[in-house]
Amino acid sequence: MKRVLLVDDDPDILEALRQALEDSFEIRVAHDGAEAVAALEREPIDALVLDLMMPVLDGPGVLAAMRDRGLKTPVVIVSAGADAGRVARREGIPNWFSKPFDLGELEKTLHRLIDAAVAV
Repeated sequence: MKRVLLVDDDPDILEALRQALEDSFEIRVAHDGAEAVAALEREPIDALVLDLMMPVLDGPGVLAAMRDRGLKTPVVIVSAGADAGRVARREGIPNWFSKPFDLGELEKTLHRLIDAAVAV
């Protein structure tokens, strides 16, 4: 089963995402960007669902840390911020969702990204 890391500082959102995705993926969670970077360094992750606005290390900070470490894990940005699309484009992330979003669409996107990464 493919491993997905969910990164969000809101425990209710993490739990809702976990419940929605756990039948299709092996789920890991991180409550901030620093935990996410540590998890990415600790074990193989097939895809990352990343909030932008978090304490300790925000989403763009996680993306910068990934670039610095040469990590190519596919990323889906999820954010309540009005500028989610702009940030995603600036960071080169084509897959993003504004909260609230359709969980089924997120799941389809994750499958597509993971399948594409495996094919490369």
